[in-house]
Amino acid sequence: MFTMTQLTPKFSALWLGLFLMSFYAKSDGNTHPDNINTDDQCISILTDSNVREQLDSLPANPSTINSYSIDSEDWKHFDLNDLCLIKQVGERFLLVRDRGDASKTKTMGLKIFKPEDNALLKKELDVYNELKTNPIVTKIHHVISTTHSFDQAFMILEESHESDVWKYTNKAREKGVPIMKKTLVRITKQFLEGLSLMHSKNISHTDLHSGNLMFDAHGNVKLVDFDNAEIHPDQNSATLNVGYDLYQVFEHVISHLMMYTYMSGHERRLYEDLTSEFSSIGKQGIVPRETYNRLIQRTLYKLDTL
Repeated sequence: MFTMTQLTPKFSALWLGLFLMSFYAKSDGNTHPDNINTDDQCISILTDSNVREQLDSLPANPSTINSYSIDSEDWKHFDLNDLCLIKQVGERFLLVRDRGDASKTKTMGLKIFKPEDNALLKKELDVYNELKTNPIVTKIHHVISTTHSFDQAFMILEESHESDVWKYTNKAREKGVPIMKKTLVRITKQFLEGLSLMHSKNISHTDLHSGNLMFDAHGNVKLVDFDNAEIHPDQNSATLNVGYDLYQVFEHVISHLMMYTYMSGHERRLYEDLTSEFSSIGKQGIVPRETYNRLIQRTLYKLDTL
């Protein structure tokens, strides 16, 4: 039987390198789940200090409150004890799962708002209602409130995503295997198509830093945190206030991904030219709508030729 030990050291290294690149190419760089605690034991989110602080500020201090379902558009009672705490991601963001989830693998994000941030929560919901059919936007499942209104809402339960830009590229670097060119092209197109749909509704995100640019378990682009978004009233305006979004995506995301992407010199120069063009337009802030639309279409055409 033929074994690896019969190969020369140089050929063995070459074979291993080709195997790793083949494996990564098949996965298209899309698999990057974080290790999370999915033990059988359910630790209620009521043990979290931020949740307790929020509940302690309420008159009745309930564990069973009201939840508004975005999908069915109705209110129902909701027991916070049914949400199991997996880990704390940020000061006011928890990774949770439903106690009834038999697989113990379906994670959700729980975002907590302070009472003084109620206006931000309402803005996020207003923006979400405008954009919820956009595939780039993170899905909100429930709004948790003390009353049957959003006046005392203080949590939203949304999809959780496996990785942000930095985790995504760090995994590629740790593996020593570059991101495939087709993956970068796909990510760029998803960003541009998603942003274009958002901007067509006269909404700009304005806060596209690495922590708000996520990838789901399939490597698809997702945006989170729309509480700082701007809704511009005039949809017939000849200009769009989208420059900062374009600048941030290409300066902080695409250029960073390029560092870990295997491309020819010609392909890299094309991407560098795109980054320079978008950054230049982005710095203007207000962009003529016609110029913006032409730029997007021209860029999508160039990406299809790679």
